[in-house]
Amino acid sequence: IDLGITVMSGTNLLDFQHLLYVIDENSTVIMFSTTGEVDDQKNFLCQLSQQTQNIWLLTTAQNAKMSAYADHTILLPSPAVTNVFAGSQSVMLAFADILTALLCECRNSCEGKVL
Repeated sequence: IDLGITVMSGTNLLDFQHLLYVIDENSTVIMFSTTGEVDDQKNFLCQLSQQTQNIWLLTTAQNAKMSAYADHTILLPSPAVTNVFAGSQSVMLAFADILTALLCECRNSCEGKVL
């Protein structure tokens, strides 16, 4: 909200399907996946990659199959399960906030430059 950017999130395939109606070529999509598997999401991912060319995947999976549908993949370290102290949605929102700020900063300072 502080950056003047609309942010929406989905945590299941039904949420994702609804978000397809508001995503266009100017949208940036940030996906989080611990496994990077596509399983029942293949149709959604294909349609998503046709709607926007600015898809980021954040994952802890070395060989994430979802990377094939993302324009950018960021590999996160995989912490031991016993060290996790926050819910997965809290972690997702924290990373979304950090990445949104970085993208905003880059957009403002990298105007006209190819990244």
